[in-house]
Amino acid sequence: MRDALVARGIAVHLVGDVYEVDSEGGVLTDEVKGKWCVSVPATSSLAAVVQEIPFGDSEEQAWEHAVSFLAAREVQSGDDCWKDGDANSEQ
Repeated sequence: MRDALVARGIAVHLVGDVYEVDSEGGVLTDEVKGKWCVSVPATSSLAAVVQEIPFGDSEEQAWEHAVSFLAAREVQSGDDCWKDGDANSEQ
């Protein structure tokens, strides 16, 4: 599953490693810096969906959020988020 997402350009990062301020320009708290976020290139067709994925408390939880949100998008839109993989396969 994760390989299919990575093939679509999806990645998971520690917030504090990639961001210095929040979307409104405010300084990130240490709590937020310790969260994990899901990202995708801005030009991706998945960018709007990925922006809605909540932060995870761990890297694994962020990947779980990515799978859940993108699987829900696929069901709602009929879009194949798993183009390069199988949503039911193991990591």
